[in-house]
Amino acid sequence: MIEFITLPQYIDYNESISIMMDKVQDVLIHHDKIYVLLIEYSDLYTLGTSASDKDLLDVKDAQIYKAARGGQVTYHGSGQRVVYPILHLSHFNKDIKKYINFLGRVLIDSLNELGIETYLSDQNIGIWTKTTNEKVASIGIKVSKWVAHYGIAINISTDLSKFSKIIPCGINHPHQTSLHNFGIQISLPEFDQIFQSRFKNNFILY
Repeated sequence: MIEFITLPQYIDYNESISIMMDKVQDVLIHHDKIYVLLIEYSDLYTLGTSASDKDLLDVKDAQIYKAARGGQVTYHGSGQRVVYPILHLSHFNKDIKKYINFLGRVLIDSLNELGIETYLSDQNIGIWTKTTNEKVASIGIKVSKWVAHYGIAINISTDLSKFSKIIPCGINHPHQTSLHNFGIQISLPEFDQIFQSRFKNNFILY
């Protein structure tokens, strides 16, 4: 039922979105299908539907793309796992908040397995560490005709200095962190194994 698809490393952003939208069209027809795209981009910024040019502080030579997802501006780059689940929200009783809580629970459980306690913030949507109150993962989705797409980004070994060039997710002076900052030396494929297991386990519960 759930198909996890790892796209080529550093895939072109527009190409990845084209693949995602093809899957969206498929799910519009086949409501039972669920795709989860696993992506690693190379040094780019995306502006969500609530983004402002004022959120871009120092990105002269950077790749910048407009994204149809909710939220503001964020960074994607090497060492960050971007995940785009594509599914019909009938699986979640057409309840968007329930779906966001599901994504949060998958991330919380995945990070807990690695020894990091986190929580889902309602005020500043994303996953934050309990001990240091730093953001380790972002959530930004779009729902079209009850098909959810876009999704989440988890900092594994991300160059966190890239976030200083923007006002990420509309938060001034953001406190971003990564798994490597917590001393967890894990590759993206290794993290994927944990994430996929937690995704499938929590999907059954919801």
